[in-house]
Amino acid sequence: ASNWETLSEAERLSGAEALLAAAKGTRTAVVIGVQDRDNNLEASIRLARHAQAHGAPAIISLPPEKASEDEMVTYYKAIGAATPLPLVLQTQGTMSTDLVGKVYRAVPTLACVKDEAGDPLQRYAAIRTLTEGKVAIFAGKGCTEMLNELTLGFDGYCPSMFCTDLFQRVFELWNAGR
Repeated sequence: ASNWETLSEAERLSGAEALLAAAKGTRTAVVIGVQDRDNNLEASIRLARHAQAHGAPAIISLPPEKASEDEMVTYYKAIGAATPLPLVLQTQGTMSTDLVGKVYRAVPTLACVKDEAGDPLQRYAAIRTLTEGKVAIFAGKGCTEMLNELTLGFDGYCPSMFCTDLFQRVFELWNAGR
């Protein structure tokens, strides 16, 4: 999580292999990030295909930096076409909920949105509607609004690196009706 841009492509490939090997046979689902620090689509496609070849259950990608919404849709469409793995769209900055809807319509493999753009409490309903309720929505704000988000129906979380065991237990208790 984070600081991926400090790694070379070779380091990312070997790191993905190590993480996927360590998770093999466990309940842990390691989702591999495929965005490229230089916004190189071909590198992102290589990373996505590598993730598939090494048993990743899904891939996740940030958008290319300084791209227009149309360029982002084209990017995600190419990533989604490169592999049949479920794609997690990671929103950031000013990515609109309308953009999420455009990506949903263009990318059949879109399975989840990790929403980090804006206030998730204000964006949730629009994303759910624009994706026809067929795409999981994960809160990407480090569980700072977890209980409020649970009342809205968020499907999961991408917690900060601290207290993940606590966040997991709260999520399990909530889903057990407690």
